[in-house]
Amino acid sequence: VSQMQEGQRKRIELNPGIEHLWPAIVRFFYGLNVDIASFDHCIELMQLADYYDLSQLKEQCSSWLVKVSWTGEQAVLVIAELTFDTFLLARACALLESKPVALFGSPSWKSCTETLVK
Repeated sequence: VSQMQEGQRKRIELNPGIEHLWPAIVRFFYGLNVDIASFDHCIELMQLADYYDLSQLKEQCSSWLVKVSWTGEQAVLVIAELTFDTFLLARACALLESKPVALFGSPSWKSCTETLVK
């Protein structure tokens, strides 16, 4: 018997606004290849995988993110959305430290914390 509240209640509540991710999640559950459509899609999938503790899917998303080039705006997105992945956070910070123009050239920098900007 599952110790998770979903297992005990026999009900899974889905976060609104993530319906577009469920085809990929179902493919993952069936052991099929998960097609990652874009950087933003990968970030959303990784957040969902973290929320539902799907470590293999998180690893797949992380591997995909490591293989692609990032813009400054994407590095800011990683810092804002993937706070649980220290490796990707370090990569994003390194990119922004080496190219501060990438940070300030992005409209996303306005949503950054003071610590990140420093």
